[in-house]
Amino acid sequence: MLTTLWLVFLLAEPLPLEGKPAAGFTYDRFRKARNLWQKACHGHGIAHPAPKQPGWLVSEWQVTIDLEGHYATPWTTREIPLKVWQAIREDGTALWQKAERERGGQTQYEEVALVSNTAKFQDYGKSAWRTLVEDSEGREWKSWRRNLDLLEPQLLLARMAKRLNGLQWLGESPDEPELNVLSWSEENGLVRTLFIHKNTGLLDRVETLFHHYGFGDQIDTIRFSDYRAIAGGQVPFVIKERRYRDGVGLATLWQRRAVEKEQDQPEKHRAIWGGPAELPVPADEFHWSALGHHVYAVTVAAHNARVFIVAFADHSVVLDAVGDSQTGEALLALVAAKLPDQPVTKLVISHFHPFYTWGIRPYVQRGVEIITTPTVEPYLQRVTTNPHAVLPDALFLDPQSLNLTLVKESLVLSDGTNHLEIYDIGELSNHTPEYLVTFLPNLKLLIQGDLLWMRPDRPQHRASSRARGLHTAIEARELDVQTIGTTIDHENFLNWVPMATLTHAVEGGNGTFDATAHQTEDVTAATRNRPRTKTREP
Repeated sequence: MLTTLWLVFLLAEPLPLEGKPAAGFTYDRFRKARNLWQKACHGHGIAHPAPKQPGWLVSEWQVTIDLEGHYATPWTTREIPLKVWQAIREDGTALWQKAERERGGQTQYEEVALVSNTAKFQDYGKSAWRTLVEDSEGREWKSWRRNLDLLEPQLLLARMAKRLNGLQWLGESPDEPELNVLSWSEENGLVRTLFIHKNTGLLDRVETLFHHYGFGDQIDTIRFSDYRAIAGGQVPFVIKERRYRDGVGLATLWQRRAVEKEQDQPEKHRAIWGGPAELPVPADEFHWSALGHHVYAVTVAAHNARVFIVAFADHSVVLDAVGDSQTGEALLALVAAKLPDQPVTKLVISHFHPFYTWGIRPYVQRGVEIITTPTVEPYLQRVTTNPHAVLPDALFLDPQSLNLTLVKESLVLSDGTNHLEIYDIGELSNHTPEYLVTFLPNLKLLIQGDLLWMRPDRPQHRASSRARGLHTAIEARELDVQTIGTTIDHENFLNWVPMATLTHAVEGGNGTFDATAHQTEDVTAATRNRPRTKTREP
C-alpha cells in the first residue's frame, strides 16, 4: 500500500510549493538565538561545520558528590569523593569517562565509555559490564548521553547543532543583564535554558525545568566557571551541578586538575577506559560503478537514486543533484577521491522537480557551472537563496551566485577524452515544459530521470505517454541508443532499459519480453548484485 502511494505521488509530481523563506517574530528570535549559539561555539573552541580531523581533550578531575536523601535521617547528605578521567572529541561526537574512588581500603570504579551510539559502563567494581545501544529500546542510553553531555559545554553545544530549530532567544537575564538567555527544546520534550555571557559567548549555566515524581516541580542547574584557554577555546575548570535523579538530590562539585590536547585518538590513555576501542564505521551510502569510456554511476542508497558522472580530460560533469546539501557534499568528496585530476566543474539539471535539484547547493558554493533550461532558473534561484540557518550548509555560510548556462534545444560537451550530448525534449516528456536528457555515443547510452517506469516481471505491451514521448524524441534525433539509464533507482522497475524493450512496448507488443536480452554488458554488469534498500520517497 505504501509503495502504491509513493508511486502515485511520484508519477503525479505536482508543481512545487513556492517555498518562501521563513519570517516573523519566531524566526527572528531563532536567528538571534542561532547567532548567539554560533558565538558560544567559537568561544568554546568548537568549529561548525566540524573540523575533518577533530582532536581530543583529555581531562583529570577531582569530584565531590553530596548525596541527599536515601539515608536514616531526611535531608542528610553523604559526601563521595571521586577521581575522574575524561576524553572528549572537540566536535562533541564521542566521550569516554572513567571515575574511581576509595572504598574500604580498595579502589572501586564507576566507569562509563560512550562512543557515538553505544554506552558501556560498569558500576562500582561489579564484574559485569553493561552495554546500552541506541535503538528502538535505547531510552536508557539516551538518558546517559544527555546527562553526560550537560557536563561539558563543548558536548552540549555540539549536540544542539543537530536540532537548531529548537532554539529561541528569550532576551537578557532580568537579574544579570550581562547574560543572554536562550531556550532549547530537545527531541524528548525537555527544554533547557542556557545563560550565555554577552561579551565572551561562554556558557554560564544550564537550567532544566522538569516534574519529579517525588519532589514535584524542580530545576536542575549546572554552572560553569573558572574558564581557561585550552587548545584554541575556553574550558571551564569548575562545574557545580544541582540535580535530582531517582529520588535523590545531588550537589556535585567538579574541579578540573589537568587538561591536555591530543590530535589523535588518545592511545596512551586507552588503559583508563574499558569501553569500545574504536568509533563505529557508518554504512557506506554510495556504490561506485565504472560503466566504461570514463563514465561512472553512483547509487545513493538513502535516496534510491543513481547519479552519473562523465569524466573529461581535466574535469567531470555530474548529471542531476539528488538528495540534499549533505548528499551533494558527500558526492563531491567521493568524486574528488576517485577522480582527483578531474574535479567537478559542471552540473546538469534535467528538470525542476525536487528529487533532481535539492542537492544543488554545495555545487553552487563551489562555483560549478549549472547547465539547465530557462524555466528551471527561477526555481533554482529560490532553492539556492533561501536561508538555511536551522541546518547550515556550505552555501549558507559562504553565499555564492548561480553560474548558469541555459540550454535551448541542445548542447554538446566534447574533448579528446569524452563526448556528451544534451537535448531538451520539451513537451515530448509529457512531464515538464522543458526536460533535458543526455546521450553518450561511446556507450550508446541515453540517461533520463523519470520517464520510464517498466516492470521486469510484467508483459511490456503498454507504453506510458512519457515513454512514448521519449521514444519519439530519440527517433526524431536519430540517436543510436542501445540502453537507457534512469536516475531513480527503484527495485520494482527496470533501471537499465534496452532500447529494444522500449520500442517493443511502444509498438504494442504482446506477451512477456526478455528485458535483459539486449542489455550491453559493459553498462549494466557493474551495477548488478549489489545490496538493495527499501524504497524511500524522493
